[in-house]
Amino acid sequence: VILVNRLAYDLKLPFSNISLFNFGTPERGDIIVFNSNAADNRLVKRVIGVPGDTISLHSNHISINGELAKYKLISETEGTLTFLETVADFTHGIKIKKSTNDRSRNFISTTIPADYYLVLGDNRDNSADSRVYGLVPHSEIIGRSKRVLWSYNFENYYIPRKDRFLRKL
Repeated sequence: VILVNRLAYDLKLPFSNISLFNFGTPERGDIIVFNSNAADNRLVKRVIGVPGDTISLHSNHISINGELAKYKLISETEGTLTFLETVADFTHGIKIKKSTNDRSRNFISTTIPADYYLVLGDNRDNSADSRVYGLVPHSEIIGRSKRVLWSYNFENYYIPRKDRFLRKL
């Protein structure tokens, strides 16, 4: 369960996507919660592209405005690689499967229009994100999340994982 700041970007009319007052816009690296009309679901993803950016993805390597992201291997387990990805001065962890020929690992150069955002999941090969549902309009964004509120271990009788309480995302 994550804590969501619903006033991070907008004050909205209750039970709607109508913005009454704008406080700001998502920045690269923000983890946003949004009601995706395309997915017909509420999703949580990381903002990678902001309006005006030109972004491409080749073999899960991001290029933003002609600058290739930097990758540092952190760990390697059976079937999964964990990297620190540095994108335009923002660093975060991602997971990628060792071998897959999934076509979602690539997309052609795209320029992000005003009031839209490109979002990707941190578990890249197991994420339905902008590669599947398209760009996220600002009007669908509910808020920003920075912390885990609490977490349960679903494989161990739902015992709370105390080490994850209030942990930074």
